[in-house]
Amino acid sequence: MFDQLANVAAEDRSRWSPQARSARLLELLKARERLEAETLRCLGEWDAARAWTEDGAWTPQAWLVHRAPVTKSEAARLVRTARLARDHERTAKLLSTGDVSASHVDVMARAARHREECFAEHEDALLDAARAMPPDAFRHVARRWRSLADDALADDEAFDAFKARRLHCSATFHGTVVVDGELDPEGGAAVIAALQALDAPDRVNAADPPRSVAQRRADALVFLAQ
Repeated sequence: MFDQLANVAAEDRSRWSPQARSARLLELLKARERLEAETLRCLGEWDAARAWTEDGAWTPQAWLVHRAPVTKSEAARLVRTARLARDHERTAKLLSTGDVSASHVDVMARAARHREECFAEHEDALLDAARAMPPDAFRHVARRWRSLADDALADDEAFDAFKARRLHCSATFHGTVVVDGELDPEGGAAVIAALQALDAPDRVNAADPPRSVAQRRADALVFLAQ
């Protein structure tokens, strides 16, 4: 491969026709795409083996920045894209066969960040879209999917918070009651609003010292119960 690259670099293209120049350029771009796909595969395997720790690096990104001619942002992009291809078999297969490009996988990796579970469910649909359109057009599809995935994750988080609701009221030996609990955002907001509606600060010049905020809320809760 490198011998072929050296031969191309040594070419005298001064007398080439425009058609020949275009053909060579397309050949090089195609070769670059296949090389980038293989680079991602190699990088994914290298990362999985944690080979970067042999030099004392804390992260693969740090190793790449110090060892390879890449910037921090490029190192982060490479690792992110390589991991997506490594961890998803169909993505890796279509990348290796050239059915999707490294740019397609990069777009998917950006969209799937922090949404890995959603991506696993919709990998096939995204790959089908990637195969049917160029990377720039596919980017719009990935952005739309990311928005829908965020909505789904938000719904899941809200449901998990609702399922986690609890309220414990425990009487002590002295007869007092200890209250402890956790409410989902909607239910908690309703309770706080009800307590605040009854939370009027005490007069400073009253006969009794003013109550603390916690005492006022405790009295408001008792009032609501009564």
